Amino acid sequence: NCEKLTGAFELTGSAAIGQEAFSNVSLDRIVGSNVPTVGQSAFNKCLNLKEVSFPNATSIGQAAFSKCAQLERVDCPNVSEILHSAFDGCTSIDESDVKILLNAGIKKLGFISGGTFYGSIFAGCTGIKGKIIWDFPNLSTNAVPPNMFENCSSITAVEFKTPVCNIGDKAFAGISSGAEIYLGKSKIKVYGKGAVCSANAPYPKIYVRDDDDEMFAA
Repeated sequence: NCEKLTGAFELTGSAAIGQEAFSNVSLDRIVGSNVPTVGQSAFNKCLNLKEVSFPNATSIGQAAFSKCAQLERVDCPNVSEILHSAFDGCTSIDESDVKILLNAGIKKLGFISGGTFYGSIFAGCTGIKGKIIWDFPNLSTNAVPPNMFENCSSITAVEFKTPVCNIGDKAFAGISSGAEIYLGKSKIKVYGKGAVCSANAPYPKIYVRDDDDEMFAA
């Protein structure tokens, strides 16, 4: 809550960034070449934060960058774990940031506790545009977390390269009108409430495969 602490920071050590370490601080840029993990709410509500670079970080905690509305560049190419609400409300990040964060080595998205699956990783990130490619062969949960891209109103398509068996509640709720979801070889066992929906017509269209391996729309 050091609201008057401003400017750019460089962390030269190899220590993890702890829980709420920079929460509600007015810094605009932070670099940490050897930072291994970013803790829960570490940069929550840093309203002036525009650029983050943690090239060797492997874990981003719950709500780590939540409500960082001006955050527009996230350089974390080696992340293997992103917990729930990590970038919730980051309206300035775009599809290039998502591509860096959701790398092929990602192993964990969201958090499961007491049988409840928590997601909302990119909820409200309206700057994410175009197509999302879901290609995560190492993902342990084999599922799209609830609220994963909720209200990302500029996403026009999602293509599954690696199959999933579960799409969580409101995972793609509020994406672009007329958006197209290509499930590929996914065999969905559970569609959560409002998993794929839009408030306005034309409504999203889901493409699945029949027994002859041909695509048809639903």
